[in-house]
Amino acid sequence: MSILEAMATGLPIVTSDAVGCRDTVEDGINGLKVPVKDIRRLCQALDIMIQDRELRIAMGRKSREKAERIFSLEIVLKEHMELYDALGKHVIAQPPVGVETV
Repeated sequence: MSILEAMATGLPIVTSDAVGCRDTVEDGINGLKVPVKDIRRLCQALDIMIQDRELRIAMGRKSREKAERIFSLEIVLKEHMELYDALGKHVIAQPPVGVETV
């Protein structure tokens, strides 16, 4: 299951502070971040989640809220279209390589 899928289903997140993962988790709010390749801290974070049911529920709610607020399909599509529009304004129309124009 991906982090975004877990967030959308209302689960708390335990992830490494790596590119692609760090933007999804607000440490202590909707999950816990651990340093990359730090097995000891990963085990501690998982133990916290296992031991504290109320924390899991609260962080899971925050994950769902963040997923709806930032990663909803409508928002992602809108942002992609804005990006494509901005890029399209900077592209010079040229025929593909090997295609002759008349």
